[in-house]
Amino acid sequence: MPPEPGLTGTAIVLRDAGLGPLLGARQAPGAAASPTDTPEALAARAESLGRSDPGTALDLYREALRRAPRRLGWWLPVAKLALELGRVDLAIDAAERVLRKHPGQSEAGTLLASALLRRRDFTRMAQVLRQIRHPGAQAGNVANLTATMLAQQARIGEALAAMRPIKSLAPRSATLQMSRLMYLNYDPELSRAELFREHCSFGSAFTGTVAPVSQHLDRDRDPGRRLRIGYLSPDFRTHSVAYFVAPVFEAFDREQFDVVAYAHVARPDAVTEGLRSLASEWRDVTPLDDAELARSIHDDRIDILVDLAGLTKDSRLLAFTGRPAPIQISYLGYPNTTGLPQVDYRITDHVADPDDADDFHSETLIRLPRCFLAFAVPNHAPEIGPPPVLRTGHVTFGSFNNLAKVNHKVVALWAQVLRAVAGSRLLLKAAGTGDPASQEHLRGAFGAAGVDPGRIDFAGYAATAPEHLAAYGEVDIALDTFPYNGTTTTCEALWMGVPVITLAGDRHAGRVGASLLGAIGFQAGIATTPDEYVLTARLLASQPELLAAARRNLRPDMARSPLCDHAGHARALEEAYRAVWQIWCAQS
Repeated sequence: MPPEPGLTGTAIVLRDAGLGPLLGARQAPGAAASPTDTPEALAARAESLGRSDPGTALDLYREALRRAPRRLGWWLPVAKLALELGRVDLAIDAAERVLRKHPGQSEAGTLLASALLRRRDFTRMAQVLRQIRHPGAQAGNVANLTATMLAQQARIGEALAAMRPIKSLAPRSATLQMSRLMYLNYDPELSRAELFREHCSFGSAFTGTVAPVSQHLDRDRDPGRRLRIGYLSPDFRTHSVAYFVAPVFEAFDREQFDVVAYAHVARPDAVTEGLRSLASEWRDVTPLDDAELARSIHDDRIDILVDLAGLTKDSRLLAFTGRPAPIQISYLGYPNTTGLPQVDYRITDHVADPDDADDFHSETLIRLPRCFLAFAVPNHAPEIGPPPVLRTGHVTFGSFNNLAKVNHKVVALWAQVLRAVAGSRLLLKAAGTGDPASQEHLRGAFGAAGVDPGRIDFAGYAATAPEHLAAYGEVDIALDTFPYNGTTTTCEALWMGVPVITLAGDRHAGRVGASLLGAIGFQAGIATTPDEYVLTARLLASQPELLAAARRNLRPDMARSPLCDHAGHARALEEAYRAVWQIWCAQS
Protein backbone atom coordinates (compact mmCIF):
# COMPACT_ATOMS: atom_id res chain seq x y z
CA MET A 1 0.00 0.00 0.00
CA PRO A 2 1.16 3.29 -0.70
CA PRO A 3 1.89 5.85 2.18
CA GLU A 4 -1.16 7.28 3.91
CA PRO A 5 -0.99 11.05 4.37
CA GLY A 6 -1.73 11.18 8.07
CA LEU A 7 1.68 9.72 8.85
CA THR A 8 3.71 12.29 6.95
CA GLY A 9 3.84 14.70 9.84
CA THR A 10 5.12 11.98 12.12
CA ALA A 11 8.05 11.30 9.80
CA ILE A 12 9.01 14.97 9.84
CA VAL A 13 8.82 15.09 13.61
CA LEU A 14 11.01 12.01 13.92
CA ARG A 15 13.63 13.58 11.72
CA ASP A 16 13.64 16.66 13.91
CA ALA A 17 13.42 14.98 17.29
CA GLY A 18 17.03 14.34 18.19
CA LEU A 19 17.36 11.14 16.21
CA GLY A 20 20.45 12.25 14.32
CA PRO A 21 22.44 9.06 15.03
CA LEU A 22 19.61 6.94 13.60
CA LEU A 23 19.52 9.03 10.48
CA GLY A 24 23.22 8.82 9.73
CA ALA A 25 23.97 12.35 10.92
CA ARG A 26 27.32 13.53 9.59
CA GLN A 27 30.12 15.59 10.98
CA ALA A 28 30.52 19.10 9.67
CA PRO A 29 31.13 19.43 5.91
CA GLY A 30 34.71 18.64 5.04
CA ALA A 31 35.30 16.41 8.07
CA ALA A 32 36.26 13.52 5.77
CA ALA A 33 38.57 15.70 3.70
CA SER A 34 42.28 16.40 4.00
CA PRO A 35 43.54 20.01 3.78
CA THR A 36 45.78 18.93 0.90
CA ASP A 37 42.96 17.46 -1.22
CA THR A 38 42.15 19.33 -4.38
CA PRO A 39 38.49 20.16 -5.03
CA GLU A 40 38.56 17.77 -7.98
CA ALA A 41 39.84 14.95 -5.78
CA LEU A 42 37.12 15.60 -3.23
CA ALA A 43 34.44 15.60 -5.91
CA ALA A 44 35.79 12.37 -7.39
CA ARG A 45 35.66 10.69 -3.97
CA ALA A 46 32.16 12.04 -3.46
CA GLU A 47 31.02 10.61 -6.76
CA SER A 48 32.42 7.18 -5.89
CA LEU A 49 30.65 7.21 -2.51
CA GLY A 50 27.33 8.58 -3.73
CA ARG A 51 25.49 5.27 -3.60
CA SER A 52 27.23 3.51 -0.72
CA ASP A 53 27.61 6.46 1.69
CA PRO A 54 25.49 9.43 0.58
CA GLY A 55 26.11 11.36 3.80
CA THR A 56 29.88 11.39 3.37
CA ALA A 57 29.48 12.07 -0.34
CA LEU A 58 27.39 15.13 0.44
CA ASP A 59 29.99 16.39 2.91
CA LEU A 60 32.77 15.96 0.34
CA TYR A 61 30.88 17.79 -2.40
CA ARG A 62 30.16 20.70 -0.05
CA GLU A 63 33.81 20.91 0.96
CA ALA A 64 34.84 20.80 -2.69
CA LEU A 65 32.46 23.70 -3.36
CA ARG A 66 33.81 25.63 -0.39
CA ARG A 67 37.27 25.37 -1.94
CA ALA A 68 36.08 25.95 -5.52
CA PRO A 69 32.80 27.91 -5.30
CA ARG A 70 32.64 28.54 -9.06
CA ARG A 71 32.20 24.84 -9.91
CA LEU A 72 28.48 25.12 -10.51
CA GLY A 73 28.10 21.56 -11.78
CA TRP A 74 28.78 20.10 -8.34
CA TRP A 75 25.61 21.68 -6.96
CA LEU A 76 23.48 19.17 -8.92
CA PRO A 77 24.76 16.11 -7.00
CA VAL A 78 24.51 18.16 -3.80
CA ALA A 79 20.82 18.76 -4.53
CA LYS A 80 20.24 15.10 -5.35
CA LEU A 81 22.03 13.76 -2.26
CA ALA A 82 20.42 16.32 0.04
CA LEU A 83 16.98 15.35 -1.23
CA GLU A 84 17.77 11.66 -0.70
CA LEU A 85 18.86 12.39 2.87
CA GLY A 86 15.79 14.49 3.63
CA ARG A 87 17.68 17.79 3.82
CA VAL A 88 15.08 19.67 1.83
CA ASP A 89 16.35 23.20 2.54
CA LEU A 90 19.79 22.31 1.24
CA ALA A 91 18.31 20.59 -1.82
CA ILE A 92 16.28 23.69 -2.67
CA ASP A 93 19.27 25.99 -2.20
CA ALA A 94 21.54 23.81 -4.33
CA ALA A 95 19.06 23.47 -7.21
CA GLU A 96 18.31 27.19 -7.14
CA ARG A 97 22.02 28.02 -7.45
CA VAL A 98 22.12 26.13 -10.74
CA LEU A 99 18.87 27.62 -12.00
CA ARG A 100 19.98 31.18 -11.29
CA LYS A 101 22.84 30.64 -13.73
CA HIS A 102 20.98 28.35 -16.13
CA PRO A 103 17.21 29.06 -15.96
CA GLY A 104 15.11 26.12 -17.06
CA GLN A 105 17.93 23.56 -16.72
CA SER A 106 16.02 20.29 -16.70
CA GLU A 107 17.79 18.26 -14.04
CA ALA A 108 18.02 21.15 -11.60
CA GLY A 109 14.37 21.94 -12.30
CA THR A 110 13.19 18.41 -11.55
CA LEU A 111 15.27 18.30 -8.35
CA LEU A 112 13.84 21.63 -7.21
CA ALA A 113 10.30 20.49 -8.06
CA SER A 114 10.87 17.27 -6.09
CA ALA A 115 12.02 19.26 -3.07
CA LEU A 116 9.03 21.60 -3.31
CA LEU A 117 6.77 18.56 -3.47
CA ARG A 118 8.13 17.52 -0.07
CA ARG A 119 7.05 20.96 1.18
CA ARG A 120 3.62 20.73 -0.47
CA ASP A 121 4.44 24.06 -2.13
CA PHE A 122 2.37 23.20 -5.19
CA THR A 123 2.09 26.75 -6.50
CA ARG A 124 5.83 27.24 -6.83
CA MET A 125 6.33 23.63 -7.92
CA ALA A 126 3.98 24.18 -10.86
CA GLN A 127 5.92 27.31 -11.83
CA VAL A 128 9.23 25.42 -11.76
CA LEU A 129 7.87 22.58 -13.90
CA ARG A 130 6.52 25.04 -16.48
CA GLN A 131 9.90 26.76 -16.70
CA ILE A 132 11.88 23.62 -17.53
CA ARG A 133 13.21 24.01 -21.08
CA HIS A 134 13.71 21.10 -23.43
CA PRO A 135 13.33 18.39 -20.78
CA GLY A 136 14.86 15.70 -23.01
CA ALA A 137 15.89 12.78 -20.80
CA GLN A 138 14.01 14.43 -17.93
CA ALA A 139 10.68 14.44 -19.79
CA GLY A 140 9.44 11.34 -18.00
CA ASN A 141 10.42 12.75 -14.62
CA VAL A 142 8.67 16.03 -15.42
CA ALA A 143 5.50 14.14 -16.35
CA ASN A 144 5.72 12.03 -13.19
CA LEU A 145 6.25 15.06 -10.94
CA THR A 146 3.39 16.90 -12.62
CA ALA A 147 1.08 13.93 -12.09
CA THR A 148 2.13 13.56 -8.46
CA MET A 149 1.47 17.23 -7.77
CA LEU A 150 -1.97 17.07 -9.42
CA ALA A 151 -2.90 13.87 -7.59
CA GLN A 152 -2.07 15.43 -4.23
CA GLN A 153 -4.43 18.26 -5.12
CA ALA A 154 -7.31 15.78 -5.73
CA ARG A 155 -7.03 16.37 -9.47
CA ILE A 156 -6.59 12.70 -10.27
CA GLY A 157 -8.16 12.93 -13.74
CA GLU A 158 -5.57 15.52 -14.75
CA ALA A 159 -2.84 13.50 -13.04
CA LEU A 160 -3.70 10.40 -15.07
CA ALA A 161 -3.61 12.46 -18.26
CA ALA A 162 -0.20 13.88 -17.31
CA MET A 163 1.09 10.40 -16.54
CA ARG A 164 -0.13 8.81 -19.79
CA PRO A 165 2.85 9.83 -22.01
CA ILE A 166 5.31 8.09 -19.67
CA LYS A 167 4.55 4.77 -21.34
CA SER A 168 6.26 5.97 -24.51
CA LEU A 169 8.54 8.66 -23.04
CA ALA A 170 10.46 6.25 -20.79
CA PRO A 171 9.68 2.67 -21.82
CA ARG A 172 12.87 1.29 -20.20
CA SER A 173 12.59 3.20 -16.94
CA ALA A 174 11.21 0.69 -14.46
CA THR A 175 10.84 3.43 -11.85
CA LEU A 176 8.64 5.57 -14.07
CA GLN A 177 6.66 2.63 -15.42
CA MET A 178 5.98 1.46 -11.86
CA SER A 179 4.79 4.94 -10.98
CA ARG A 180 2.47 4.98 -14.01
CA LEU A 181 0.96 1.63 -13.01
CA MET A 182 0.55 2.74 -9.42
CA TYR A 183 -1.54 5.69 -10.59
CA LEU A 184 -3.70 3.47 -12.78
CA ASN A 185 -5.02 1.88 -9.58
CA TYR A 186 -6.67 5.23 -8.80
CA ASP A 187 -8.47 5.43 -12.15
CA PRO A 188 -12.24 4.99 -11.59
CA GLU A 189 -12.81 4.33 -15.30
CA LEU A 190 -10.25 1.58 -15.87
CA SER A 191 -11.54 -1.99 -15.78
CA ARG A 192 -9.62 -4.60 -13.88
CA ALA A 193 -9.07 -6.48 -17.15
CA GLU A 194 -7.34 -3.42 -18.62
CA LEU A 195 -5.38 -2.97 -15.41
CA PHE A 196 -4.28 -6.60 -15.54
CA ARG A 197 -3.09 -6.25 -19.14
CA GLU A 198 -1.04 -3.17 -18.22
CA HIS A 199 0.66 -5.06 -15.39
CA CYS A 200 1.38 -8.07 -17.59
CA SER A 201 2.91 -5.74 -20.18
CA PHE A 202 5.18 -4.34 -17.47
CA GLY A 203 6.13 -7.86 -16.38
CA SER A 204 7.02 -8.85 -19.93
CA ALA A 205 9.14 -5.73 -20.43
CA PHE A 206 11.19 -6.11 -17.25
CA THR A 207 11.26 -9.87 -16.65
CA GLY A 208 14.92 -10.14 -17.71
CA THR A 209 16.26 -7.22 -15.68
CA VAL A 210 18.55 -9.43 -13.57
CA ALA A 211 20.12 -12.64 -14.83
CA PRO A 212 19.15 -15.71 -12.77
CA VAL A 213 21.57 -16.16 -9.89
CA SER A 214 20.75 -19.80 -9.17
CA GLN A 215 18.45 -22.74 -9.84
CA HIS A 216 18.69 -23.65 -6.13
CA LEU A 217 19.61 -27.24 -6.94
CA ASP A 218 21.65 -27.54 -3.73
CA ARG A 219 18.80 -26.47 -1.45
CA ASP A 220 17.84 -28.83 1.39
CA ARG A 221 14.37 -30.07 0.44
CA ASP A 222 13.30 -31.23 3.87
CA PRO A 223 9.61 -30.06 3.97
CA GLY A 224 9.63 -29.68 7.75
CA ARG A 225 12.94 -27.94 8.36
CA ARG A 226 13.49 -24.47 9.76
CA LEU A 227 12.90 -21.90 7.01
CA ARG A 228 14.55 -18.58 6.27
CA ILE A 229 11.99 -15.94 5.26
CA GLY A 230 13.31 -12.77 3.66
CA TYR A 231 11.25 -9.57 3.69
CA LEU A 232 12.24 -6.83 1.24
CA SER A 233 10.93 -3.28 1.62
CA PRO A 234 11.79 0.43 1.36
CA ASP A 235 9.18 1.10 4.05
CA PHE A 236 10.82 -0.21 7.21
CA ARG A 237 10.38 3.27 8.68
CA THR A 238 7.58 5.65 9.68
CA HIS A 239 5.21 4.58 6.95
CA SER A 240 1.77 3.02 6.69
CA VAL A 241 3.27 -0.35 5.78
CA ALA A 242 5.11 -0.48 9.11
CA TYR A 243 1.78 -0.70 10.97
CA PHE A 244 1.19 -4.06 9.29
CA VAL A 245 4.78 -5.35 9.19
CA ALA A 246 5.43 -4.93 12.89
CA PRO A 247 2.88 -7.60 13.97
CA VAL A 248 4.49 -10.12 11.61
CA PHE A 249 8.00 -9.42 12.91
CA GLU A 250 6.86 -9.31 16.51
CA ALA A 251 5.01 -12.62 16.61
CA PHE A 252 6.82 -14.99 14.25
CA ASP A 253 7.73 -18.47 15.48
CA ARG A 254 11.42 -18.22 16.25
CA GLU A 255 11.73 -21.99 16.57
CA GLN A 256 10.58 -22.66 13.01
CA PHE A 257 11.58 -19.54 11.09
CA ASP A 258 14.30 -16.95 10.68
CA VAL A 259 13.15 -13.51 9.57
CA VAL A 260 15.74 -11.67 7.50
CA ALA A 261 14.85 -8.04 6.70
CA TYR A 262 16.25 -6.40 3.56
CA ALA A 263 15.87 -2.67 4.14
CA HIS A 264 16.14 -0.17 1.32
CA VAL A 265 15.71 2.81 3.64
CA ALA A 266 17.56 6.02 2.84
CA ARG A 267 16.45 7.80 6.02
CA PRO A 268 16.10 5.33 8.91
CA ASP A 269 14.18 6.46 11.98
CA ALA A 270 12.94 5.14 15.31
CA VAL A 271 10.49 2.79 13.56
CA THR A 272 13.39 1.36 11.58
CA GLU A 273 15.25 0.64 14.79
CA GLY A 274 12.18 -1.00 16.31
CA LEU A 275 11.74 -3.33 13.34
CA ARG A 276 15.46 -4.07 13.29
CA SER A 277 15.24 -5.25 16.91
CA LEU A 278 12.47 -7.71 15.99
CA ALA A 279 14.11 -9.34 12.95
CA SER A 280 16.47 -12.30 13.22
CA GLU A 281 18.87 -10.58 10.82
CA TRP A 282 18.97 -7.15 9.19
CA ARG A 283 20.51 -6.08 5.90
CA ASP A 284 20.86 -2.49 4.71
CA VAL A 285 20.59 -2.96 0.94
CA THR A 286 20.34 0.70 -0.05
CA PRO A 287 23.80 0.77 -1.71
CA LEU A 288 23.16 -2.36 -3.80
CA ASP A 289 21.90 -2.43 -7.37
CA ASP A 290 19.31 -5.04 -8.34
CA ALA A 291 21.86 -7.67 -9.41
CA GLU A 292 23.92 -7.18 -6.24
CA LEU A 293 20.76 -7.37 -4.14
CA ALA A 294 19.70 -10.60 -5.81
CA ARG A 295 23.11 -12.11 -5.18
CA SER A 296 23.07 -11.01 -1.53
CA ILE A 297 19.66 -12.62 -0.97
CA HIS A 298 20.82 -15.81 -2.66
CA ASP A 299 23.99 -15.93 -0.58
CA ASP A 300 21.87 -15.61 2.58
CA ARG A 301 20.13 -18.82 1.50
CA ILE A 302 16.64 -17.36 1.77
CA ASP A 303 13.99 -20.02 1.22
CA ILE A 304 10.99 -17.72 0.76
CA LEU A 305 11.40 -14.12 -0.33
CA VAL A 306 8.51 -11.73 0.36
CA ASP A 307 8.26 -8.34 -1.33
CA LEU A 308 6.32 -5.72 0.67
CA ALA A 309 6.27 -2.86 -1.83
CA GLY A 310 5.13 -4.11 -5.23
CA LEU A 311 5.17 -1.22 -7.68
CA THR A 312 5.21 1.57 -5.10
CA LYS A 313 7.89 4.21 -4.61
CA ASP A 314 11.47 2.97 -4.10
CA SER A 315 10.48 -0.66 -4.71
CA ARG A 316 13.27 -3.19 -5.28
CA LEU A 317 10.93 -5.69 -6.91
CA LEU A 318 13.15 -6.12 -9.98
CA ALA A 319 15.68 -8.02 -7.88
CA PHE A 320 13.08 -10.81 -7.96
CA THR A 321 13.74 -11.26 -11.67
CA GLY A 322 17.09 -12.83 -10.74
CA ARG A 323 15.21 -15.57 -8.85
CA PRO A 324 17.32 -15.20 -5.68
CA ALA A 325 15.01 -17.48 -3.67
CA PRO A 326 13.23 -20.72 -4.56
CA ILE A 327 9.83 -19.24 -3.65
CA GLN A 328 8.94 -15.59 -4.20
CA ILE A 329 5.83 -13.85 -2.87
CA SER A 330 4.13 -10.44 -3.08
CA TYR A 331 2.38 -9.22 0.05
CA LEU A 332 0.95 -6.20 1.78
CA GLY A 333 2.33 -3.08 0.13
CA TYR A 334 0.68 -3.08 -3.31
CA PRO A 335 -3.01 -3.66 -4.09
CA ASN A 336 -2.60 -5.54 -7.36
CA THR A 337 -0.67 -8.14 -9.29
CA THR A 338 2.98 -7.42 -10.06
CA GLY A 339 2.79 -8.90 -13.58
CA LEU A 340 6.25 -10.44 -13.10
CA PRO A 341 6.44 -14.17 -13.87
CA GLN A 342 9.13 -14.63 -11.20
CA VAL A 343 6.67 -13.72 -8.44
CA ASP A 344 5.03 -17.04 -7.63
CA TYR A 345 2.36 -16.12 -5.11
CA ARG A 346 0.43 -13.16 -3.72
CA ILE A 347 -1.02 -13.21 -0.18
CA THR A 348 -4.60 -12.00 0.28
CA ASP A 349 -7.90 -13.24 1.71
CA HIS A 350 -11.32 -14.39 0.47
CA VAL A 351 -12.97 -10.99 0.93
CA ALA A 352 -10.26 -8.81 -0.59
CA ASP A 353 -9.87 -11.21 -3.54
CA PRO A 354 -12.89 -13.47 -4.16
CA ASP A 355 -12.64 -16.49 -6.43
CA ASP A 356 -12.92 -14.52 -9.68
CA ALA A 357 -9.77 -12.53 -8.80
CA ASP A 358 -7.53 -15.41 -9.89
CA ASP A 359 -8.07 -14.49 -13.55
CA PHE A 360 -6.51 -11.06 -12.98
CA HIS A 361 -3.25 -12.10 -11.35
CA SER A 362 -0.02 -13.44 -12.78
CA GLU A 363 0.65 -14.94 -9.34
CA THR A 364 -1.14 -17.81 -7.62
CA LEU A 365 -3.26 -16.31 -4.86
CA ILE A 366 -2.81 -17.51 -1.29
CA ARG A 367 -6.00 -16.67 0.60
CA LEU A 368 -5.53 -16.57 4.35
CA PRO A 369 -8.51 -17.90 6.35
CA ARG A 370 -9.22 -14.43 7.76
CA CYS A 371 -8.14 -10.86 7.02
CA PHE A 372 -4.79 -10.75 5.22
CA LEU A 373 -3.64 -7.93 7.53
CA ALA A 374 -2.94 -7.45 11.22
CA PHE A 375 -2.69 -3.92 12.59
CA ALA A 376 -0.21 -2.63 15.16
CA VAL A 377 -2.41 -0.33 17.19
CA PRO A 378 -0.75 3.02 17.94
CA ASN A 379 0.32 3.22 21.56
CA HIS A 380 0.14 7.01 21.36
CA ALA A 381 -3.58 7.13 20.51
CA PRO A 382 -5.55 9.61 22.65
CA GLU A 383 -8.61 8.64 24.63
CA ILE A 384 -11.89 8.56 22.76
CA GLY A 385 -14.43 11.29 23.49
CA PRO A 386 -18.14 11.47 22.64
CA PRO A 387 -19.19 11.88 18.99
CA PRO A 388 -18.83 15.52 17.91
CA VAL A 389 -22.49 15.70 16.81
CA LEU A 390 -23.45 15.91 20.49
CA ARG A 391 -21.32 19.05 20.77
CA THR A 392 -21.81 20.68 17.36
CA GLY A 393 -25.40 19.81 16.63
CA HIS A 394 -24.55 18.58 13.13
CA VAL A 395 -23.07 15.37 11.75
CA THR A 396 -19.51 15.58 10.45
CA PHE A 397 -18.44 13.11 7.81
CA GLY A 398 -14.73 12.76 7.22
CA SER A 399 -11.99 11.24 5.12
CA PHE A 400 -8.28 11.34 5.90
CA ASN A 401 -7.33 9.42 2.76
CA ASN A 402 -4.77 10.39 0.15
CA LEU A 403 -6.43 12.99 -2.10
CA ALA A 404 -5.43 10.94 -5.15
CA LYS A 405 -8.26 8.62 -4.10
CA VAL A 406 -10.85 11.41 -4.20
CA ASN A 407 -11.93 11.13 -7.84
CA HIS A 408 -15.02 12.57 -9.53
CA LYS A 409 -17.14 9.52 -8.69
CA VAL A 410 -16.18 9.74 -5.03
CA VAL A 411 -17.09 13.44 -4.98
CA ALA A 412 -20.44 12.69 -6.62
CA LEU A 413 -21.32 9.99 -4.05
CA TRP A 414 -20.14 12.02 -1.08
CA ALA A 415 -22.22 14.91 -2.38
CA GLN A 416 -25.26 12.60 -2.35
CA VAL A 417 -24.48 11.76 1.28
CA LEU A 418 -24.23 15.42 2.24
CA ARG A 419 -27.48 16.23 0.46
CA ALA A 420 -29.20 13.31 2.20
CA VAL A 421 -28.14 14.50 5.69
CA ALA A 422 -29.34 18.05 6.29
CA GLY A 423 -26.78 20.36 7.87
CA SER A 424 -23.98 17.81 7.69
CA ARG A 425 -20.40 18.76 6.90
CA LEU A 426 -17.38 17.00 5.39
CA LEU A 427 -13.91 17.22 6.95
CA LEU A 428 -10.95 16.31 4.73
CA LYS A 429 -7.40 15.79 6.00
CA ALA A 430 -4.50 14.73 3.79
CA ALA A 431 -1.08 15.86 2.67
CA GLY A 432 -2.57 18.36 0.22
CA THR A 433 -5.46 19.79 2.23
CA GLY A 434 -3.39 22.69 3.52
CA ASP A 435 -2.86 23.91 -0.03
CA PRO A 436 -5.23 26.80 -0.97
CA ALA A 437 -5.47 25.64 -4.60
CA SER A 438 -6.43 22.12 -3.48
CA GLN A 439 -9.09 23.53 -1.19
CA GLU A 440 -10.47 25.72 -3.96
CA HIS A 441 -10.56 22.79 -6.38
CA LEU A 442 -12.38 20.51 -3.95
CA ARG A 443 -14.89 23.13 -2.86
CA GLY A 444 -15.56 23.85 -6.54
CA ALA A 445 -16.08 20.14 -7.26
CA PHE A 446 -18.62 19.82 -4.46
CA GLY A 447 -20.31 23.04 -5.53
CA ALA A 448 -20.71 21.62 -9.03
CA ALA A 449 -22.25 18.51 -7.43
CA GLY A 450 -24.93 20.57 -5.71
CA VAL A 451 -23.39 21.02 -2.26
CA ASP A 452 -22.70 24.39 -0.67
CA PRO A 453 -18.87 24.65 -0.78
CA GLY A 454 -18.99 26.17 2.69
CA ARG A 455 -19.89 22.74 4.06
CA ILE A 456 -16.43 21.38 3.15
CA ASP A 457 -13.78 21.79 5.85
CA PHE A 458 -10.08 20.99 5.87
CA ALA A 459 -7.98 19.83 8.81
CA GLY A 460 -4.56 21.37 9.15
CA TYR A 461 -1.16 19.76 9.32
CA ALA A 462 -0.64 17.52 12.35
CA ALA A 463 2.85 17.91 13.82
CA THR A 464 2.72 14.62 15.72
CA ALA A 465 1.01 11.24 15.39
CA PRO A 466 -1.14 11.81 18.52
CA GLU A 467 -2.33 15.12 17.08
CA HIS A 468 -3.17 13.38 13.81
CA LEU A 469 -5.22 10.72 15.61
CA ALA A 470 -6.89 13.36 17.78
CA ALA A 471 -8.32 14.89 14.61
CA TYR A 472 -10.67 11.89 14.39
CA GLY A 473 -12.35 13.43 17.42
CA GLU A 474 -13.94 15.90 14.99
CA VAL A 475 -15.43 13.15 12.78
CA ASP A 476 -18.71 11.32 13.42
CA ILE A 477 -18.64 8.99 10.40
CA ALA A 478 -15.70 8.20 8.09
CA LEU A 479 -16.39 7.82 4.36
CA ASP A 480 -14.14 5.45 2.45
CA THR A 481 -12.86 6.13 -1.07
CA PHE A 482 -13.18 3.94 -4.17
CA PRO A 483 -12.03 2.25 -6.38
CA TYR A 484 -9.02 2.57 -4.06
CA ASN A 485 -10.02 2.13 -0.42
CA GLY A 486 -8.17 3.35 2.62
CA THR A 487 -6.19 0.91 4.73
CA THR A 488 -4.26 2.62 7.53
CA THR A 489 -6.82 5.44 7.61
CA THR A 490 -9.64 2.91 8.04
CA CYS A 491 -7.81 1.17 10.87
CA GLU A 492 -7.03 4.50 12.55
CA ALA A 493 -10.64 5.65 12.30
CA LEU A 494 -11.95 2.42 13.80
CA TRP A 495 -9.39 2.54 16.62
CA MET A 496 -10.57 6.07 17.40
CA GLY A 497 -14.19 4.88 17.59
CA VAL A 498 -15.29 6.32 14.24
CA PRO A 499 -17.52 4.02 12.13
CA VAL A 500 -16.41 3.67 8.51
CA ILE A 501 -18.63 3.21 5.47
CA THR A 502 -16.98 1.48 2.51
CA LEU A 503 -18.22 0.62 -0.98
CA ALA A 504 -17.05 -2.90 -1.87
CA GLY A 505 -15.75 -2.96 -5.44
CA ASP A 506 -14.60 -5.58 -7.94
CA ARG A 507 -10.83 -5.58 -7.20
CA HIS A 508 -8.45 -5.84 -4.26
CA ALA A 509 -7.87 -2.08 -3.90
CA GLY A 510 -11.63 -1.59 -3.65
CA ARG A 511 -12.30 -4.48 -1.27
CA VAL A 512 -9.73 -3.90 1.48
CA GLY A 513 -12.30 -1.84 3.39
CA ALA A 514 -14.73 -4.76 3.35
CA SER A 515 -11.99 -7.10 4.55
CA LEU A 516 -11.06 -4.80 7.46
CA LEU A 517 -14.64 -4.09 8.53
CA GLY A 518 -15.56 -7.76 8.24
CA ALA A 519 -12.58 -8.69 10.42
CA ILE A 520 -13.89 -6.62 13.34
CA GLY A 521 -17.52 -7.62 12.78
CA PHE A 522 -18.77 -4.24 11.54
CA GLN A 523 -20.68 -5.61 8.55
CA ALA A 524 -23.12 -2.70 8.70
CA GLY A 525 -20.43 -0.43 7.27
CA ILE A 526 -20.01 -2.48 4.07
CA ALA A 527 -22.13 -1.20 1.17
CA THR A 528 -22.43 -3.10 -2.09
CA THR A 529 -24.06 -0.33 -4.14
CA PRO A 530 -23.83 3.48 -4.12
CA ASP A 531 -27.46 3.72 -2.97
CA GLU A 532 -26.69 1.43 -0.04
CA TYR A 533 -23.66 3.60 0.80
CA VAL A 534 -25.88 6.70 1.01
CA LEU A 535 -28.59 4.88 2.95
CA THR A 536 -26.07 3.57 5.49
CA ALA A 537 -24.66 7.06 5.97
CA ARG A 538 -28.14 8.53 6.42
CA LEU A 539 -29.21 5.87 8.93
CA LEU A 540 -26.06 6.24 11.02
CA ALA A 541 -26.30 10.03 10.93
CA SER A 542 -29.90 9.94 12.12
CA GLN A 543 -29.09 8.00 15.30
CA PRO A 544 -26.60 9.80 17.56
CA GLU A 545 -26.99 7.01 20.09
CA LEU A 546 -25.47 4.60 17.55
CA LEU A 547 -22.55 6.93 17.03
CA ALA A 548 -22.06 7.15 20.79
CA ALA A 549 -22.15 3.34 21.03
CA ALA A 550 -19.56 3.12 18.25
CA ARG A 551 -17.31 5.45 20.23
CA ARG A 552 -17.55 3.07 23.18
CA ASN A 553 -17.38 -0.26 21.36
CA LEU A 554 -15.27 -0.07 18.19
CA ARG A 555 -11.90 0.04 19.93
CA PRO A 556 -12.53 -2.94 22.24
CA ASP A 557 -14.21 -4.82 19.38
CA MET A 558 -11.16 -4.20 17.20
CA ALA A 559 -8.77 -5.18 20.00
CA ARG A 560 -10.53 -8.56 20.30
CA SER A 561 -10.73 -9.12 16.55
CA PRO A 562 -8.42 -11.01 14.17
CA LEU A 563 -7.16 -7.61 13.04
CA CYS A 564 -5.31 -7.24 16.34
CA ASP A 565 -4.51 -10.91 16.93
CA HIS A 566 -0.87 -10.68 15.98
CA ALA A 567 0.06 -14.20 17.03
CA GLY A 568 -2.88 -15.71 15.17
CA HIS A 569 -2.02 -13.75 12.04
CA ALA A 570 1.62 -14.82 12.22
CA ARG A 571 0.55 -18.46 12.53
CA ALA A 572 -1.71 -18.15 9.47
CA LEU A 573 1.13 -16.64 7.44
CA GLU A 574 3.54 -19.31 8.61
CA GLU A 575 1.11 -22.09 7.68
CA ALA A 576 0.93 -20.58 4.21
CA TYR A 577 4.72 -20.40 3.97
CA ARG A 578 5.04 -24.01 5.11
CA ALA A 579 2.43 -25.15 2.59
CA VAL A 580 4.11 -23.52 -0.42
CA TRP A 581 7.49 -24.79 0.77
CA GLN A 582 6.15 -28.33 0.86
CA ILE A 583 4.73 -27.89 -2.64
CA TRP A 584 8.15 -26.71 -3.87
CA CYS A 585 9.92 -29.61 -2.21
CA ALA A 586 7.53 -32.09 -3.80
CA GLN A 587 7.89 -30.56 -7.26
CA SER A 588 11.66 -30.13 -7.30
